[in-house]
Amino acid sequence: MKKLLRNAAWLFAFCGLAVSAYAQTCNDPITITTNTPLQENFNSYSASSSNSSIGGTELPPCWGSIVQSTTDYRPHIVTSSAYSYVSGFSSNYALMMCGSSTYGGSPTYLVLPGVTNDLATLKMSFQYKREENPTFQLGYLTSPTDGSTFQVIKNLTSTSGTEAIKFADLNISTTGTVYLAFKMAYSSSYYGAGVDDIVLEIAPDCPAPTNLTVTPFESIPNNPNKFSCYFSWTDATNAGSYKYAWVPQGSTVDWSSSSQTTSVGQNAVTPLDPQTSYDLYVMIDNCTTGGGVVAVAGPLTITTPCLPSPLPYTEDFEQMDATTSTYMYGGTISNTYFPDCWTIVPNSYTSYGSTYDCTPHVYSTNGNKCLIIGSGNSSISGIAALPPISGSLADMQILFTDKRYSTTGTLYLGYYANGTFTSLTTVTDGSADWTERSYNLGDLTGIANAPAGAQIAFKFSYSSNSSSYYALIDDITVQRAPDCPAPTDLSVTPFEPYTY
Repeated sequence: MKKLLRNAAWLFAFCGLAVSAYAQTCNDPITITTNTPLQENFNSYSASSSNSSIGGTELPPCWGSIVQSTTDYRPHIVTSSAYSYVSGFSSNYALMMCGSSTYGGSPTYLVLPGVTNDLATLKMSFQYKREENPTFQLGYLTSPTDGSTFQVIKNLTSTSGTEAIKFADLNISTTGTVYLAFKMAYSSSYYGAGVDDIVLEIAPDCPAPTNLTVTPFESIPNNPNKFSCYFSWTDATNAGSYKYAWVPQGSTVDWSSSSQTTSVGQNAVTPLDPQTSYDLYVMIDNCTTGGGVVAVAGPLTITTPCLPSPLPYTEDFEQMDATTSTYMYGGTISNTYFPDCWTIVPNSYTSYGSTYDCTPHVYSTNGNKCLIIGSGNSSISGIAALPPISGSLADMQILFTDKRYSTTGTLYLGYYANGTFTSLTTVTDGSADWTERSYNLGDLTGIANAPAGAQIAFKFSYSSNSSSYYALIDDITVQRAPDCPAPTDLSVTPFEPYTY
């Protein structure tokens, strides 16, 4: 994009009214290629928090607008908190368009940079939100300053959505330079629309496979320190030849050396390291349609589990990051405060518009670190499961200490499997002092029903939503249950003089 002319303005007749075109426009239109798509999420600019005032960057370079007003309510970049119809997008900033009561609801146009490509060779994706009333359309202009050249491509009638439009599917074909544009019209500035995450790129000749899924992870029999799974997808074209690849999360795929070729839609991904995140991709191989442009599906991100811990397993939480907060008000508890390889069930609730995150986490109190499990959302309750441990739960003994904020609420000991907590016993007599606990799991009713891979777990619950009630758990040891129990009720008689 060269020869940038900033803030150029034109006045011309449109429907009998004087209309202004505001732009940072480029003399040279751009050509979309496979390696140079047009992508814009507006996050790299300054933004306004007002729907009317241009408090930051008005528009990205080479974008323009056609508007009635010369002073306010022009399309401009805003923060996600500026108005309801720009909240909830995946990025922090968005592009907002407003109606105009002053100009009787005359249309406003947001104009993208000109492209030389035939639109039939391109596809476009974007997010949008709008109020219920305004007319909101995607189309194209043959002149970036003349709204009368607007041709409708699609009416955007939902109040929000994510669009992925392949223009050839809508029988859209163009010649010369055209300017994709959004058109909005309504007679009140309180109504409008927002767009975000705009991508304009070459339309693939062979579409990406869909419905990417993986099977549960399994240990490899001859390599028990590694995992495997099966990666599957569907392909409406039934191409019958695919390339798939997996790389550490965030890495780039080298399709020439890191991919596998297959003729079926389900294939093994192996070996995978434990406690590691991977990105999975797949595409049609040997695309012979049109120019042979192939769309890649992915990433599908997966995270492998931890290897089972051997007995004895111990945890006192002292080596972990901890927070001094029993819950997080208006935010989210950082996962840096979660014990490694534990399964922590998120737990939050909203009261009077404020969020309380009571997810179990490592907590520091009076110089001591421990696990805090709050009741939080009563329909979820606080649930924290220990890492998988080698062996049968029925052969294990667990020792720990616990302490309560008050006797209100109930602490349960049980197991966690397939996303469900099952209680084995209630940890009774909650006390404000640390209390030592010992349970042989094999003695607890229901342990025989625990499936393979079940994790020892704690649950704390209360009858209603609350951030005020919780249990503290510390000094956990899981070991093999003794075959012969220790004698109990140890005592001695009073001391007497020894007589020879």
